Amino acid sequence: MIITRAEVSYEGRLVRGGAMSYYRLYCLDSAGKIESADWLEAQSDEDAIMQARHVGLHRSRELWDHDRVVARIDIGAPKRPH
Repeated sequence: MIITRAEVSYEGRLVRGGAMSYYRLYCLDSAGKIESADWLEAQSDEDAIMQARHVGLHRSRELWDHDRVVARIDIGAPKRPH
């Protein structure tokens, strides 16, 4: 699930509550610079990685949990089965 900007407070924390974890997904341009960013809601790192593999399919991506890099996904990285 991608979270809209309306659901995020000024500090980047979610306004709504819940038992899920929230991750930041950065889509990178060919120079490795951030081109766009989205919030993902997931139950685990593995779930967040699976979601991230389906967003920005034609770009490299980085998935973050606060200040921790969870995964780097390169263009054309194979998708894991559901």
